[in-house]
Amino acid sequence: MSSMRKSVQEILNADTHRERREWLASASIPELQEFLRSASAHQSEYQHARTELDSRLAQAALKPHWSVVPTFWLVVASVALSAIAIILAIVLR
Repeated sequence: MSSMRKSVQEILNADTHRERREWLASASIPELQEFLRSASAHQSEYQHARTELDSRLAQAALKPHWSVVPTFWLVVASVALSAIAIILAIVLR
């Protein structure tokens, strides 16, 4: 067996369901999307590919966007500075 990963078209032409299922289990999100675009909706692997894609997308959504933490600290600093400005405005009146 070759060590190179099969393309979507090669796996669609594969002889066994087992080979396709193993490929789907290790496929990336773009590979799964390409598989779904190329596969017929009545193929038995279509629903399996859809489930794999949904699972991968849900897992990817669990990671927060890189901007969440810096934005949080920027908001905290803004609130603190606003509170200081309000207190100074009241005291220096």
